[in-house]
Amino acid sequence: MFGERKRTYLELQILILKSLKKGNLTVYELAKRTKLHFNVVKHQLILLKGQDFVEVCFKHNQFKLFGLLKDGEKYLRKITR
Repeated sequence: MFGERKRTYLELQILILKSLKKGNLTVYELAKRTKLHFNVVKHQLILLKGQDFVEVCFKHNQFKLFGLLKDGEKYLRKITR
């Protein structure tokens, strides 16, 4: 744990966008698949939603289902080159 470098926002966003490319997921499912902390995923989703790369597909009292938008797919292709 000690001595590991912190991941950049770009690296975190790539992990999250790649996971969302496979299908709609909740914050908990994203955290589990990407092996990131729940709060980190939640924060990154807020940033990605603000840039219109991600949308809330389904909202319930206990969870939200997030999906990738076309702009998010274009952004993912652009940053992974």
